[in-house]
Amino acid sequence: MEITPNDIKGREFARAMRGFDPAEVNAFLEQVADEYAELIKERNEWQRQVKELEKELRGYRELDRKIRDSLVNAHDSAGTIREEAQKEAELIRREAEVKAEETVTTARGRLEGLKNDIEMLQLERNAFLKKFNRLLQSQQELLEVLAREQLDD
Repeated sequence: MEITPNDIKGREFARAMRGFDPAEVNAFLEQVADEYAELIKERNEWQRQVKELEKELRGYRELDRKIRDSLVNAHDSAGTIREEAQKEAELIRREAEVKAEETVTTARGRLEGLKNDIEMLQLERNAFLKKFNRLLQSQQELLEVLAREQLDD
């Protein structure tokens, strides 16, 4: 189950004697929820950028396909016009392939970078949640010890 910022903000804890200051706990949960919401927002932005890059890549592939189709049509032309058109089309195709390869390479690099960033954020989020759970557990254990000490007194 994925925790949402609203889950964090709305979390209520049982009250005990000598417990934590509810305002301080609520303020901390509010801060955690805000930071978690920001992480989610960043992840969504990266996913949006990935989709845009994939769309752009499809456009370049379509452009490459159209250029190849144009070359086939130019090949069917006759005489001198055909030879000149083939020379020009070949030059355009080469330039387009170089540009398309550069763009594809750049887009793939950006995509990999974004994927790595997303993975890193997910790892950081998981580490944060583990630390936060450990903090909550340690605080709960402390409350139990304090409660036992109070009972012993």
